[in-house]
Amino acid sequence: MQELDERATPHPTARRPSSWWALTAISFAVLGFALLPIVPSTARLGRLSVPVLQTLWPVMLALGLLVIVIGVRRRHTVACVLAACAAFAALVPINHWRPAGCADGETPTGNLSVLTANAYVASADLQALSTVVLDRDVDLLVVPEATNDFVAQFSETTGGRRLTHRTRVTRDDGFSGTAVLSRLPIEQIGGATGGSARHTFDQPAVRLIVAGLPVTVQAVHPYPPVEEVRSWDASLRELGRWQRASTDEHLVLAGDFNASWAHPAFRDAVGGLHDAGPSWGPFDRPTWPVGGRLPSFVTIDHIMVRGFESTDAAAIDVPGSDHRAVWSNLRLCHSNAKPAT
Repeated sequence: MQELDERATPHPTARRPSSWWALTAISFAVLGFALLPIVPSTARLGRLSVPVLQTLWPVMLALGLLVIVIGVRRRHTVACVLAACAAFAALVPINHWRPAGCADGETPTGNLSVLTANAYVASADLQALSTVVLDRDVDLLVVPEATNDFVAQFSETTGGRRLTHRTRVTRDDGFSGTAVLSRLPIEQIGGATGGSARHTFDQPAVRLIVAGLPVTVQAVHPYPPVEEVRSWDASLRELGRWQRASTDEHLVLAGDFNASWAHPAFRDAVGGLHDAGPSWGPFDRPTWPVGGRLPSFVTIDHIMVRGFESTDAAAIDVPGSDHRAVWSNLRLCHSNAKPAT
């Protein structure tokens, strides 16, 4: 009888069931995808570019947490450890500083209401955009994927008539054009460039005076990282070099970055700046895609600042666009800066 009992009892070194190995394999796969935000953005996995896969980090975070739950229920230690590492790695894209207000010795002064709205090849609803400009009391509007005709038509709306100072769209094909519209007088200046001449969009830069202080605004719209990944990466890295070399105390980078915090090139581009966009706690509000079959899952439209505090922010649906507009109400942090003359 004792011999029969010993035969019926599984030995500690008995072969593990296939479900154990399946859960282990899934855990390793989830960990691998969760580590993508630290992979160089110019890499490729087969036909897919790494930047495209990196945007899926919210899915990896959710899967990591799910595997942890399953692992705990099945007492699968290896799966729990791997999934916990995956969930931790997936937090890299939210490990950034949000604006905390002006520093000690600085006084908030003036006000600059900034809106960036991708026009989706000049297809955004003009009246809806006008309403947003009026409702949010917008002083400065950055419009990627605009055309001169779109800007002219928008200028006939009530909101458009508020923004009387404008840059001209130099690449008038819809995809490449970017316009900056302002309530205050602007001076167009040389800004950041990058990528090849063939794979670069308009990125105008302007300077304006707010509460007696100079403010530099760089519109941002790098080439998307679908086919020309290296041009996209080069454009973002050039943006980073430009903003770090800038001595401007008050700086705004606004537009469609075609990148999120999951991309190393984006983190390099905005290093030293604060994110003035809307958020749910530590998570940015998704801005793309909108109006399609997929829910919005990635934040690629941003307002990044230096020398400002953000008092309010929102992500706003604009009919006709596949992006949410991003709005932020900014106040200048004033220390010993001398008024512009």
